[in-house]
Amino acid sequence: MKKIFKSAVFLFLISWCMSCGLIFEENISKKDMTVYTPTDSFVTTNYSVNFKWDPVQDATKYRLQIVSPSFTSINAFTVDTTVTTTTLAITLSPGTYEWRIRAENSGTYTEYYKRSFVVQEGLFTDQYVSLVSPTANYSTYATTVSLKWDTLYSSKEYLIEVDTFTGDYSSPILSTRLPKGTTTYPLTMDKIGSFKWSVKGYNNTDYTMRSERTINFKLSAPTLTGPLNGSTNSLPVNLQWDGLDNVSFLVYIYSADSVTNYDPTRYPYETTLKYYKFDPGSSTNKTYFWSVKTLDKQGNKSDESIRRKIIVQ
Repeated sequence: MKKIFKSAVFLFLISWCMSCGLIFEENISKKDMTVYTPTDSFVTTNYSVNFKWDPVQDATKYRLQIVSPSFTSINAFTVDTTVTTTTLAITLSPGTYEWRIRAENSGTYTEYYKRSFVVQEGLFTDQYVSLVSPTANYSTYATTVSLKWDTLYSSKEYLIEVDTFTGDYSSPILSTRLPKGTTTYPLTMDKIGSFKWSVKGYNNTDYTMRSERTINFKLSAPTLTGPLNGSTNSLPVNLQWDGLDNVSFLVYIYSADSVTNYDPTRYPYETTLKYYKFDPGSSTNKTYFWSVKTLDKQGNKSDESIRRKIIVQ
């Protein structure tokens, strides 16, 4: 009986901890870190410095700090950040720096791993602007996305350009200059597809190299609103959904197997309305599935909505 009671108490405590969001994490305080770049006493003329290290098992984040010129004589605390990745690019001004990094979880952390490096003044034309967000190959259903980048030493302006995925920026969709100190731009697109966005620094004489990423603007799929999945309905069945304005919709009707097009001569059915009256007529089928896609004026299609089951009587 005592064993059963102890087991019950133990299970209760485990269940209580889980319900409260308590997680017992491994103690990582004695674990070592393997750091790759920058190496100790590293010297570079590139203002964008790449930091890279190996993941530490049971760590949930990494704290990276950069000071100038050293931790024993701090003139400037340049960076103090936590990241979940094991690589990071940071843009710095010419100077002498020390950096350190440690792995952390909610309760413990490793010792700091420390190194020094020097950023020397280099040719402006050899530099890159470090892009912050969105990430490479980012996909979004929004029409406006905030482009962000790091400040680049000695840059007086930033040239922001957007082009098609296969374009070469000779005739960009968008080209605008932003003054020194600006590190964000709200990009609004009225087109669907894959595009490239890029940033160059400009010092009133020369441009930096082009920093570039791909972004994908997608049509949002409609949200089915009625009838409920699996419901029984009288004919005609009023299929309804929410979706974008000023677009068309493609209605798909499937047979009972949820895969076969019920009638390829009729479906998908195109409409500008946000409802469709489905009536299979004299068909003996009782079970159908339906879904909807968005179709814009350029012929781009969204992903398919969820498929819902309907039963007719």
